[in-house]
Amino acid sequence: MSENIIPASRRPDGTLRKEIKVRPGYVDPLVKYSNSRLDRAKEPVGIPGLTPKEPKKKKINMDSMKQALESVEQPSQKKQPATEKTQPAVKQQVEQPVEDSPEKKREKRLKALNKKLRQIEQLEEKQAKGEELDKDQLLKLSQKSDVLQEISNL
Repeated sequence: MSENIIPASRRPDGTLRKEIKVRPGYVDPLVKYSNSRLDRAKEPVGIPGLTPKEPKKKKINMDSMKQALESVEQPSQKKQPATEKTQPAVKQQVEQPVEDSPEKKREKRLKALNKKLRQIEQLEEKQAKGEELDKDQLLKLSQKSDVLQEISNL
């Protein structure tokens, strides 16, 4: 039995590799194993299923170039008057703010005061249970009479 010997070699980091005895007919497992999907992935492919075609060269006429330039210029001229028409409409909307009627303002204020009163009542319940309230909560409790008076005025 004759054996091949792979001589010792030096790795890039400076360490030595031992010499390796290889029997005849031995095939490296990395070389022997092949995966068809991996092999296909290694091959450069454009878009799958697309057959490459040569691009057609277009002949450019001066007339077609002039028409293209004119078509590009015309929409920009049409857009300018359109923007001028829309700008005054926007100004009108900004100049005329939406005003709430006095009745709506009254309802809004009443709703806010009722909410504040509910919060005060919740704080009173907490205080009755024995929980400690901070200074902001105590300040809110002291405003109960003012809130009730304002509700009665509305």
